Amino acid sequence: QVVVGVIMSKEGIPLGHEVWSGNTNDVKCFGTVIEDLKKKYSLARVILVGDRGMISKKNIESLEQSGFEYILGYRMRTISKDERAKVLSQANLRKLKNHELEFKEVNYRGKRLLVCFNPERAEKDKQHREREVAKLKEKLKSTKSIKQLIGNPLTRKFIKVNDSKTKASLDEEKIKADELYDGIFVLTTNTKLSAIQVVERIGRAHV
Repeated sequence: QVVVGVIMSKEGIPLGHEVWSGNTNDVKCFGTVIEDLKKKYSLARVILVGDRGMISKKNIESLEQSGFEYILGYRMRTISKDERAKVLSQANLRKLKNHELEFKEVNYRGKRLLVCFNPERAEKDKQHREREVAKLKEKLKSTKSIKQLIGNPLTRKFIKVNDSKTKASLDEEKIKADELYDGIFVLTTNTKLSAIQVVERIGRAHV
């Protein structure tokens, strides 16, 4: 297996590519790769775009120390529980022109976040959760093994067990709390691009 990286303009035009071995870990090597690309293609400005797997304190510090700009997916559950509802709320959302995607900019502990909401995706997330909860209700009626339910992260997500771990039931609070994430994804960036510029180029890929 190999990993192929394609260099593209903001208009989506391929400019070049790089090939690495299949076991290359992007989290460990991205800094070196960016430096190589800057030299090879005489790039004056590089904005790293990555998914949530790139988010770590060490990676962010490395990027900022190297003077790199970035747009990264942000792990919503790393936001403190006390502040999560406020940060992810759908209040003050702006609609992206000619698109159903909505967004807002939030400053969270010094980080610039773009909270994005897709109503179509929200409905899919809601329907998926309802199906999972319905299945879980049936399992709770028939299962004889609480350990089996606890060991499955999909079922454990919406249940609570008693202190002796002999009985399990639906956790309505967890189910309600999960609604907060319906249709939501979050980006973080240190660029000077406007919120609309970031969402237009990155947000559509999450639709």
